[in-house]
Amino acid sequence: MKTPTLTATASMEIQGIFQTKTYVCFLFMILASCQNTNLEYFIKNEIKTDLRNGVLFLNNKPFKGILLSYHENGIKKSEIRYINGMKNGSEKNWYNNGNLKMDRSYHNGIKTGIHKGWWKNKKLKYRYEFDNKGRYDGNVEEWYENGQKLKKFNFIRGRENGKQMFWDLNGNVKANYEVINEERYGLIGLKKCFTVVENH
Repeated sequence: MKTPTLTATASMEIQGIFQTKTYVCFLFMILASCQNTNLEYFIKNEIKTDLRNGVLFLNNKPFKGILLSYHENGIKKSEIRYINGMKNGSEKNWYNNGNLKMDRSYHNGIKTGIHKGWWKNKKLKYRYEFDNKGRYDGNVEEWYENGQKLKKFNFIRGRENGKQMFWDLNGNVKANYEVINEERYGLIGLKKCFTVVENH
């Protein structure tokens, strides 16, 4: 039996289609990235913004740009990217000594990816993992200022799942339990749990 072969013309047509699709995809990626990189910088205390129902406005239009703020000593305090009045891209905050305070990412105002925060002494304060719907998804960890682990929780799509642990400042276990099918098993621990509050 003869194996069917493509004619030279058909082969060239198929190659042309693949090249066109590749070009279109590449162009789309460039345009998508440009949307975030070609943003104008604004200094927070030099403009008057208005927050309405979670959307930031400037001159009655949803804000688009990179909003900067500075400490009194001139060191950068925050840098936040906005599109259509909502956080979109990275948000960073710094202490007045220049040390990074937090690093978060957003998509259309929704928390995504890995969010990190640090104490002023550069030690890790928290590390949260989010899915694309803003729910905890993965490890949710916090530390005391001395570097001691405060908690390590595990989540799947916003719900506790698997092993969950709390420690006190001295490293003693205060809670150690496992969540299976939304049921808790083990040492639930303190009624009043210590936690590190994330600034909003």
